[in-house]
Amino acid sequence: MCRPALTARLPQTSRDRERAPICLPDGYFVMDSEIGRRLRELLRIRWDRVDFEERAVYFEATKFGTGKAPLMGEMEAALREQKALRDADYPECPYVFFWFDYRFDKNGEQILRFDAFWRRAVTALGKQMKADGLEPIDLHFHDLRRSAHYQMRKAGIDSQTRRDIMGHESTSMDDRYTMIDDEALDDARRKMEAFQKERGLLQEDPAARIASLKEQLRLLEAAKRGETAHED
Repeated sequence: MCRPALTARLPQTSRDRERAPICLPDGYFVMDSEIGRRLRELLRIRWDRVDFEERAVYFEATKFGTGKAPLMGEMEAALREQKALRDADYPECPYVFFWFDYRFDKNGEQILRFDAFWRRAVTALGKQMKADGLEPIDLHFHDLRRSAHYQMRKAGIDSQTRRDIMGHESTSMDDRYTMIDDEALDDARRKMEAFQKERGLLQEDPAARIASLKEQLRLLEAAKRGETAHED
Protein backbone atom coordinates (compact mmCIF):
# COMPACT_ATOMS: atom_id res chain seq x y z
CA MET A 1 0.00 0.00 0.00
CA CYS A 2 1.68 3.23 -1.13
CA ARG A 3 0.65 6.84 -0.98
CA PRO A 4 -0.11 8.95 -4.06
CA ALA A 5 2.79 11.40 -3.75
CA LEU A 6 5.54 8.77 -3.74
CA THR A 7 3.92 5.79 -5.37
CA ALA A 8 5.27 2.39 -6.23
CA ARG A 9 6.41 -0.75 -4.55
CA LEU A 10 10.19 -1.00 -4.35
CA PRO A 11 11.31 -4.17 -6.22
CA GLN A 12 13.76 -6.54 -4.58
CA THR A 13 16.54 -6.78 -7.19
CA SER A 14 19.23 -4.10 -7.42
CA ARG A 15 18.64 -3.64 -11.15
CA ASP A 16 14.92 -3.09 -10.65
CA ARG A 17 15.59 -0.71 -7.78
CA GLU A 18 17.54 1.57 -10.08
CA ARG A 19 14.45 1.94 -12.24
CA ALA A 20 11.75 1.82 -9.58
CA PRO A 21 9.84 4.73 -8.06
CA ILE A 22 9.91 5.20 -4.29
CA CYS A 23 7.51 4.13 -1.58
CA LEU A 24 7.67 6.20 1.63
CA PRO A 25 4.96 7.50 4.00
CA ASP A 26 3.61 10.83 2.80
CA GLY A 27 2.89 11.75 6.40
CA TYR A 28 6.52 12.68 6.99
CA PHE A 29 6.67 15.12 4.09
CA VAL A 30 3.30 16.60 5.03
CA MET A 31 4.34 17.11 8.67
CA ASP A 32 7.71 18.62 7.88
CA SER A 33 6.26 21.06 5.35
CA GLU A 34 3.53 22.09 7.82
CA ILE A 35 5.38 22.43 11.15
CA GLY A 36 9.03 22.40 10.07
CA ARG A 37 10.45 20.13 12.75
CA ARG A 38 13.92 18.60 12.39
CA LEU A 39 14.26 15.33 10.52
CA ARG A 40 15.44 13.36 13.55
CA GLU A 41 12.57 14.69 15.69
CA LEU A 42 9.93 13.57 13.23
CA LEU A 43 11.42 10.12 12.68
CA ARG A 44 11.46 9.53 16.47
CA ILE A 45 7.76 10.29 17.02
CA ARG A 46 5.77 7.49 18.65
CA TRP A 47 2.03 7.07 18.41
CA ASP A 48 1.58 7.84 22.12
CA ARG A 49 2.82 11.36 21.26
CA VAL A 50 0.03 11.99 18.73
CA ASP A 51 -3.23 13.25 20.23
CA PHE A 52 -6.05 13.34 17.70
CA GLU A 53 -8.53 14.70 20.26
CA GLU A 54 -6.37 17.72 21.05
CA ARG A 55 -5.22 17.81 17.42
CA ALA A 56 -1.60 18.08 18.50
CA VAL A 57 1.67 16.18 18.43
CA TYR A 58 4.11 16.29 21.35
CA PHE A 59 7.89 16.43 21.09
CA GLU A 60 10.56 16.24 23.77
CA ALA A 61 10.31 19.55 25.60
CA THR A 62 13.37 21.77 25.91
CA LYS A 63 14.07 25.01 27.80
CA PHE A 64 13.51 26.80 24.48
CA GLY A 65 10.11 25.43 23.51
CA THR A 66 6.93 23.70 24.57
CA GLY A 67 7.55 20.56 22.57
CA LYS A 68 4.02 20.72 21.15
CA ALA A 69 2.78 21.45 17.65
CA PRO A 70 -0.78 21.61 16.30
CA LEU A 71 -2.04 19.31 13.57
CA MET A 72 -2.17 21.89 10.82
CA GLY A 73 -3.18 21.65 7.18
CA GLU A 74 -3.21 18.07 5.90
CA MET A 75 -1.34 16.64 8.89
CA GLU A 76 -4.30 15.02 10.61
CA ALA A 77 -5.53 13.25 7.48
CA ALA A 78 -2.01 12.03 6.65
CA LEU A 79 -1.41 10.76 10.20
CA ARG A 80 -4.77 9.00 10.38
CA GLU A 81 -3.98 7.25 7.12
CA GLN A 82 -0.54 6.29 8.45
CA LYS A 83 -2.08 4.96 11.67
CA ALA A 84 -4.65 2.89 9.76
CA LEU A 85 -1.77 1.29 7.84
CA ARG A 86 0.12 0.62 11.10
CA ASP A 87 -2.93 -0.85 12.87
CA ALA A 88 -3.72 -3.15 9.96
CA ASP A 89 -0.22 -4.43 9.09
CA TYR A 90 2.25 -3.62 11.89
CA PRO A 91 0.28 -3.13 15.14
CA GLU A 92 3.36 -3.76 17.29
CA CYS A 93 5.32 -0.83 15.78
CA PRO A 94 5.28 2.14 18.19
CA TYR A 95 6.77 4.59 15.66
CA VAL A 96 4.74 6.85 13.41
CA PHE A 97 7.12 6.48 10.48
CA PHE A 98 8.08 2.93 9.56
CA TRP A 99 9.07 0.99 6.47
CA PHE A 100 6.33 -0.69 4.45
CA ASP A 101 6.25 -2.35 1.04
CA TYR A 102 10.05 -2.25 1.11
CA ARG A 103 11.87 -5.42 2.28
CA PHE A 104 10.56 -8.28 4.37
CA ASP A 105 13.37 -7.72 6.91
CA LYS A 106 12.65 -3.97 7.17
CA ASN A 107 8.88 -3.69 6.93
CA GLY A 108 7.34 -2.52 10.19
CA GLU A 109 10.61 -1.12 11.54
CA GLN A 110 11.30 2.52 12.40
CA ILE A 111 12.71 4.64 9.54
CA LEU A 112 16.05 5.99 10.71
CA ARG A 113 17.09 7.72 7.49
CA PHE A 114 16.24 7.70 3.78
CA ASP A 115 18.95 9.73 2.07
CA ALA A 116 19.13 7.50 -1.01
CA PHE A 117 15.36 7.55 -1.47
CA TRP A 118 15.34 11.33 -1.21
CA ARG A 119 18.04 11.68 -3.88
CA ARG A 120 16.12 9.40 -6.20
CA ALA A 121 12.92 11.34 -5.60
CA VAL A 122 14.66 14.66 -6.36
CA THR A 123 16.21 13.15 -9.49
CA ALA A 124 12.81 11.89 -10.64
CA LEU A 125 11.30 15.33 -9.96
CA GLY A 126 14.08 17.01 -11.94
CA LYS A 127 13.44 14.77 -14.94
CA GLN A 128 9.73 15.51 -14.79
CA MET A 129 10.36 19.26 -14.56
CA LYS A 130 12.66 19.10 -17.59
CA ALA A 131 9.98 17.20 -19.51
CA ASP A 132 7.51 19.97 -18.55
CA GLY A 133 9.92 22.64 -19.80
CA LEU A 134 10.85 23.85 -16.32
CA GLU A 135 14.25 24.40 -14.72
CA PRO A 136 15.02 21.57 -12.23
CA ILE A 137 15.59 22.54 -8.60
CA ASP A 138 17.93 20.93 -6.09
CA LEU A 139 15.80 20.16 -3.05
CA HIS A 140 17.12 19.27 0.41
CA PHE A 141 15.44 17.99 3.57
CA HIS A 142 15.90 21.43 5.10
CA ASP A 143 13.82 23.05 2.36
CA LEU A 144 10.72 21.54 3.97
CA ARG A 145 11.50 23.47 7.18
CA ARG A 146 11.99 26.67 5.22
CA SER A 147 8.67 26.10 3.46
CA ALA A 148 6.89 25.62 6.79
CA HIS A 149 8.39 28.83 8.21
CA TYR A 150 7.47 30.78 5.09
CA GLN A 151 3.84 29.59 5.15
CA MET A 152 3.42 30.32 8.85
CA ARG A 153 4.92 33.79 8.49
CA LYS A 154 2.69 34.62 5.50
CA ALA A 155 -0.31 33.28 7.42
CA GLY A 156 0.36 35.86 10.12
CA ILE A 157 1.55 33.48 12.87
CA ASP A 158 3.70 35.48 15.28
CA SER A 159 7.41 34.77 15.69
CA GLN A 160 7.19 33.31 19.22
CA THR A 161 4.54 30.80 18.15
CA ARG A 162 6.55 29.93 15.04
CA ARG A 163 9.59 29.21 17.21
CA ASP A 164 7.57 26.98 19.53
CA ILE A 165 6.02 25.03 16.67
CA MET A 166 9.29 24.56 14.80
CA GLY A 167 11.42 24.02 17.92
CA HIS A 168 13.75 26.93 17.20
CA GLU A 169 16.08 27.71 20.08
CA SER A 170 16.37 31.47 19.56
CA THR A 171 15.05 34.49 17.69
CA SER A 172 18.17 34.42 15.52
CA MET A 173 17.11 31.04 14.13
CA ASP A 174 13.68 32.45 13.29
CA ASP A 175 15.33 35.42 11.57
CA ARG A 176 17.59 33.09 9.59
CA TYR A 177 14.56 31.29 8.18
CA THR A 178 12.82 34.51 7.16
CA MET A 179 12.95 34.67 3.38
CA ILE A 180 12.25 37.78 1.34
CA ASP A 181 9.72 36.89 -1.32
CA ASP A 182 8.68 38.70 -4.51
CA GLU A 183 5.64 40.19 -2.79
CA ALA A 184 7.85 41.78 -0.10
CA LEU A 185 10.23 43.13 -2.75
CA ASP A 186 7.36 44.62 -4.74
CA ASP A 187 6.06 46.25 -1.56
CA ALA A 188 9.52 47.70 -0.87
CA ARG A 189 9.72 49.08 -4.42
CA ARG A 190 6.30 50.73 -4.12
CA LYS A 191 7.19 52.32 -0.80
CA MET A 192 10.51 53.65 -2.09
CA GLU A 193 8.90 55.08 -5.23
CA ALA A 194 6.20 56.79 -3.14
CA PHE A 195 8.88 58.27 -0.86
CA GLN A 196 10.96 59.53 -3.79
CA LYS A 197 7.97 61.00 -5.63
CA GLU A 198 6.80 62.80 -2.51
CA ARG A 199 10.17 64.53 -2.26
CA GLY A 200 10.53 65.19 -5.95
CA LEU A 201 13.31 62.64 -6.32
CA LEU A 202 11.50 60.53 -8.88
CA GLN A 203 9.95 61.63 -12.16
CA GLU A 204 7.98 59.66 -14.69
CA ASP A 205 10.24 60.79 -17.56
CA PRO A 206 13.76 59.28 -17.22
CA ALA A 207 15.24 62.00 -19.46
CA ALA A 208 13.76 64.72 -17.26
CA ARG A 209 15.12 62.96 -14.19
CA ILE A 210 18.63 62.88 -15.70
CA ALA A 211 18.39 66.56 -16.63
CA SER A 212 17.28 67.35 -13.09
CA LEU A 213 20.24 65.47 -11.61
CA LYS A 214 22.64 67.29 -13.95
CA GLU A 215 21.17 70.62 -12.87
CA GLN A 216 21.61 69.68 -9.21
CA LEU A 217 25.25 68.77 -9.89
CA ARG A 218 25.77 72.10 -11.72
CA LEU A 219 24.36 74.04 -8.80
CA LEU A 220 26.52 72.13 -6.34
CA GLU A 221 29.64 72.81 -8.38
CA ALA A 222 28.73 76.51 -8.67
CA ALA A 223 28.20 76.73 -4.94
CA LYS A 224 31.53 75.05 -4.36
CA ARG A 225 33.30 77.51 -6.68
CA GLY A 226 31.62 80.38 -4.88
CA GLU A 227 32.84 79.13 -1.52
CA THR A 228 36.38 78.81 -2.88
CA ALA A 229 36.30 82.36 -4.31
CA HIS A 230 34.98 83.71 -1.02
CA GLU A 231 37.83 82.08 0.88
CA ASP A 232 40.36 83.68 -1.50
